[in-house]
Amino acid sequence: MMTRIPLISFVFLFSTLFTGCNEPVNPLIGQWQQLSSSPQASSQIIEFTPSTMRINDRAVTVVYQMRDNKVRVSASKSAIIYEFDDVNSIHYEDEKHGTINLIRVKP
Repeated sequence: MMTRIPLISFVFLFSTLFTGCNEPVNPLIGQWQQLSSSPQASSQIIEFTPSTMRINDRAVTVVYQMRDNKVRVSASKSAIIYEFDDVNSIHYEDEKHGTINLIRVKP
């Protein structure tokens, strides 16, 4: 009976580690710069971490949902769906401004 307990613990630990390794990598993690449509407007830097989205000095806690080439970023009662054009460029739709394009600054 004594040898069975460590074996069960090992199997549980191994399965927990193996499950954690299979989580999809979030392609948004890093810094992105908003491309401005006019030369006078300043481009924002948006930083995504595993649990937050930071715009300038303001950070909010977010939840990510990944499907195909889209990542839904939800905070409180709002959400934005970012769609990947390629590895270093994304866009989202804004009701007021139309399509907003961003490029990767830092991974």
